[in-house]
Amino acid sequence: TSGYEVKSWIKQVGNHFRLTVYLQSTLDPAVNTKVEKEFDKNNFFEVIGDIVLELKTVISPTLPDYDVEDHRVTSVQSYDDWQVISSGISLFYQGRGGEQMQPVTEKLKIMKQEGRDSYLVDGLLSYIASLNYLQTGSEQEKENALQLAKDAFNKDPRCDIANVTLGLALLLNNRGDQSYPYLYYASKSTPSPLSFYLLSIVDGLSQNPRGSSHYHQLFTELQKEKTGEIYDLMERLQKTNILQTQDFHKI
Repeated sequence: TSGYEVKSWIKQVGNHFRLTVYLQSTLDPAVNTKVEKEFDKNNFFEVIGDIVLELKTVISPTLPDYDVEDHRVTSVQSYDDWQVISSGISLFYQGRGGEQMQPVTEKLKIMKQEGRDSYLVDGLLSYIASLNYLQTGSEQEKENALQLAKDAFNKDPRCDIANVTLGLALLLNNRGDQSYPYLYYASKSTPSPLSFYLLSIVDGLSQNPRGSSHYHQLFTELQKEKTGEIYDLMERLQKTNILQTQDFHKI
């Protein structure tokens, strides 16, 4: 929406990796930035944060209080942990659950039990608890989903996953009127089929068919551009009787 196109590729060079990113302005051809850095598993987080910051300074001015730490996952220090978290993030944005999420779930629980939790771990575990509630109707899972989502949000209110999982947990805890700001923030920060779909449900429950239809259209359009689907989450939401609305979208 700001008129920028990003192209990138990664190449393994010995024991290192080389990431090359091109940032091109479609509105001003003179703005053509190339960022290239090498990293290994030990400095992965620092380098990725530096790359994001360099790109951001081209797209928009840096605020006086802005710091490179804003783009570093400083609470995750292990590359092996990050592989688990990144797998969970991919499944999360696809709305996946069940057997596909199970291996990630067990590893996330171990990370939290051993004190290696973060806002991403809490957010993903909240999403998993929400899915479990939709499948089993367990009140304990519903309460766990909300508490974990609150923990994730309190650790990093800017995290899109924390905002989406908090919005989902509030929705399942019959507090859909409170979920809108978090889902809206996430949809503006990182538009995804998941956030738009949940917004369409929230507006439907709020007797706002116009808003519900608008977000459902955005969901449909964005869904066509993605390879991942969110059928697992959608199927569970549509089978449960906790969301009562005549305007609920059947897909």
